[in-house]
Amino acid sequence: MEYSPQYSGTGERCYSRVIPVAAAAGQGRCMNDTALDRPDTFAARPAAVTTAFVALVVAVSCGIAESIVRSVSLLDDDAAGIGSLASGWLLRTVVYVVVLGIAWRMRRGDRWARLLLTFGIGVIGTASLVVEPIGMFAASGWELLADIGATTVLVAITRIGHLCAVFVAIPAMYTPAARAWFRAGRAAAPVGSVSTAPRDPGPRAGPGTPIRIPGRRRA
Repeated sequence: MEYSPQYSGTGERCYSRVIPVAAAAGQGRCMNDTALDRPDTFAARPAAVTTAFVALVVAVSCGIAESIVRSVSLLDDDAAGIGSLASGWLLRTVVYVVVLGIAWRMRRGDRWARLLLTFGIGVIGTASLVVEPIGMFAASGWELLADIGATTVLVAITRIGHLCAVFVAIPAMYTPAARAWFRAGRAAAPVGSVSTAPRDPGPRAGPGTPIRIPGRRRA
């Protein structure tokens, strides 16, 4: 199957089953069959960005694990607190879903998502994780260690894991490779978008020149 080059209203040459888009409006942009079949791709995502996303998922998982440990402990102590536990779980679920959604947008290259994660998880979230144990130690001192039980140990383990995951995720989003990738944005247009890259110009067509899509040549 052979095709001859066609020209848009501004004289831009289109090849290989190229579909002139908005040629009548004089925009002179072309879209070919390769663009139609191309998936929504980006520039090669740095490993640091993937690491940051995985670390954020781990941080959320540690938060969920800590919530489960605390809920089980509260149910053992006071069965009448089911209503407060349910409301607490509802709030936490919303927070976890929002964080994972923003982390996914960060993984796709959105700079605003990286900024939200930096301040929301890196600053506010970290502060909320360390304020409570510091306050408890300041109030009880070393006597706090004498009252450590299984619940306290499990909470400490999940919280340490949470902090470690955050301390991995936030710096990973600001490595040189990650910063360059976020600045560059998407390297390829999504499916069905119109390519505006300059092409080989051909002879300019007149205002009344019809634009046709080349088809199969007759034998």
